[in-house]
Amino acid sequence: GKQWYQRRVRGLVCVVRLSRSAYRLGDPIEVDLEFGGVSCVQVTLKLQAMETISPEHETIPETDSRFTTHDVTTINCIHTASTSASLHIPLNVVNSFSTNLVLVRWQVHFEFLISQLQPSPGELVDLGNTLVSGEVGSDCEWRPLQSVPVSTLTWEMPVRVVPTIPQYIATIAWQRTQAKDTV
Repeated sequence: GKQWYQRRVRGLVCVVRLSRSAYRLGDPIEVDLEFGGVSCVQVTLKLQAMETISPEHETIPETDSRFTTHDVTTINCIHTASTSASLHIPLNVVNSFSTNLVLVRWQVHFEFLISQLQPSPGELVDLGNTLVSGEVGSDCEWRPLQSVPVSTLTWEMPVRVVPTIPQYIATIAWQRTQAKDTV
């Protein structure tokens, strides 16, 4: 598979892994995330199709691109070393293609919420809790944080969506109806 590294000034945010770079209509996109030394609070993944009209064919100036989100998943990842997510490509959408009039591309859009929490001198802060009194390892009082300052890192990973065969669509549709009928 392929893997990409997302870094910030303070260090590694995440290693993102995909098993492949091309998917058929109806396929799930499995994404593995391995978090680095920077505290990631939450990550949102969006499967998006981007349609770009060539400048000579656009009807309204500078409206050449349009994004359509087809699947979204959000993961709360405080204190998580690694996790995975799945985004599903619908069967009723168009695959990646290009003509002299329009270009259709697909991408997974990532939004990482990264903690900007800076503890005060003498204060021990565990992301999600603050040690108010006492020492670690003894009787102490922990209080939840009222808020966590975050910054947002956005990133797009291109994926290719290719046509599928009718038998594959029929199999997926049959599997989905069987899963709904099962109690």
